[in-house]
Amino acid sequence: MRAALFALLLTGCSSQVGALPISGQLGTTTTSTTTTTSTTTSTSTSTSTTTTTTVAPVTVPLVVERPMPSTTTSTSTTTTTIPEAPTLTELVEVHFLPEDRAWAMRVAFCESSAQGRDTHSSAVNKSSGASGWYQHLPKFWEERSIAAGVPGASMFDPEANVIVASWLFYKTPQGAGHWYPSESCWSN
Repeated sequence: MRAALFALLLTGCSSQVGALPISGQLGTTTTSTTTTTSTTTSTSTSTSTTTTTTVAPVTVPLVVERPMPSTTTSTSTTTTTIPEAPTLTELVEVHFLPEDRAWAMRVAFCESSAQGRDTHSSAVNKSSGASGWYQHLPKFWEERSIAAGVPGASMFDPEANVIVASWLFYKTPQGAGHWYPSESCWSN
């Protein structure tokens, strides 16, 4: 019986899928007894020797199989879509009236070679520092951007550049005159 249990444990009861091993010890002590009998004929003497040998315990792991509880794994994926930057045409459509949009596009082209599909402008006039699609002058930018409702915005911020141009066109007495140096380009 003990040998059968030992053989069962050694064959890997814990190899079943979903088994939960539980450790323990199963100790076995083996005792070996040897009896030696010798006889001498001259004197009828009989000697009997008994030797007892104890072998150290063998430790075999005790494994008890238990089914694993059912688990559910859930994975979720979040996709973030970064919207494309608006084009000059899209910004002009938002910030200029329909009757003024063609004019606003011509001014941007005359001032900075802007195209309707552009999403930004890095145009800078080296002598005056005028920047962006509508070539705003740095010395007036802070005051005008605050008045137009975009305080702290960069002249290179595409929407701020268009907002300030719109504000100059609609809200100041000078209107289109802010771009008089390029008037020969955009007035036709």
